[in-house]
Amino acid sequence: MNGSPKSRELLIFGFVFVILGLGIFHQSINSLLEYNRTAISSGQIWRLVSCHFVHLNFLHTLLNTTGLILCFAVFGTPKNPVWSCIYLITLALFVSAGLFFFSPDVIYYLGLSGLLHGILIHYLIVGFNRHRLIHGLGIAFVVLKLVIEQLPMFDVFYLQNYIGDRVITESHLYGAIGGLLWVVIQRQLTNAGQSTGH
Repeated sequence: MNGSPKSRELLIFGFVFVILGLGIFHQSINSLLEYNRTAISSGQIWRLVSCHFVHLNFLHTLLNTTGLILCFAVFGTPKNPVWSCIYLITLALFVSAGLFFFSPDVIYYLGLSGLLHGILIHYLIVGFNRHRLIHGLGIAFVVLKLVIEQLPMFDVFYLQNYIGDRVITESHLYGAIGGLLWVVIQRQLTNAGQSTGH
């Protein structure tokens, strides 16, 4: 079910407000919600989702919420709130699963940046046919960024003075892959629906 533009904006505002609130109280709640490999292995599986909505400090929160707002300002707000929630949860699980199974050296993780990369790559690919040059350049930029971030000489501590720890670049890669997979799934579902209609 698609919501009205006004209701979609209110949902986005509420979502951002919750993330900002979590950022304000980060010292009190992070230990309960962050990605903690040992805790997850012990059965605290809610952390696989909750870790993406808490941040190292309030500046970290502001950086990521600004990126989210910019995404919606440029590409528009999601039209279907239900599918948006499903998308965010499954993307969060995908990124966390990537960290858990393929990045065993990552013991802790917090932040929206993995999801942001998935959201961005999703928007860029879905809108490619409407604005090929701009979206093509955007896709090329994101891919180049991801490649550079995976190079051994990349300084993962370049934001340490601001956010208090290293950037978990692996989450960006898994997020982008998850966003790409969602485009494939979305198109398969659309094609299946069209076939059923005929």
